Amino acid sequence: MSSLTSDMYEVAKWIEPGVISEAIFELDKVKTVAQAKEVWLEFLATELHDGLKRSYQGLKNKGVL
Repeated sequence: MSSLTSDMYEVAKWIEPGVISEAIFELDKVKTVAQAKEVWLEFLATELHDGLKRSYQGLKNKGVL
């Protein structure tokens, strides 16, 4: 297994799916698993990449990265 793959698996184990699920179900209209899945898939398709880029740039500007 390559170092990058190993690092990706380490990060994947660190991510807390319960925190993500809780945040989704805290949204006003999300009451079912089907609704939660729809919200998560829409977020992945439209927001995740841009949000990660903004977070990275902010940390880079602070000198953290």
